[in-house]
Amino acid sequence: MIPAYKRKSNIGALVFAAGMVVCIWWAAQYPGANIWQSDLLAAAVGVTMVGAYFYALYALVRAKGRNPAWILMTFLNVFGLLVILLLKDHAKGGQAPGEPQVAPNASRGGSSNPVRN
Repeated sequence: MIPAYKRKSNIGALVFAAGMVVCIWWAAQYPGANIWQSDLLAAAVGVTMVGAYFYALYALVRAKGRNPAWILMTFLNVFGLLVILLLKDHAKGGQAPGEPQVAPNASRGGSSNPVRN
């Protein structure tokens, strides 16, 4: 997996999970009240939760070195989530497919892209 995207995916999943905890807490604190009765609160919670869900899965797809079009699988709800989670990792060595492999000490000895006259 590509580490930068994996970290972003974890952050998105954490925001989504925190939103779920807030919704459950709200329901437990105010059993008769409906969180969706307040238009502003409902919009804020809804946009945050949906955005975090899609962003977490987008970053996960990118971390696995896949095409971002795989995010369309999320519209299949649980089935799409399972497909994305079970995708094979195409990012070998932490780099996306098609990128040249860079040696870890290549930056010490000078430029890897010499200027020609």
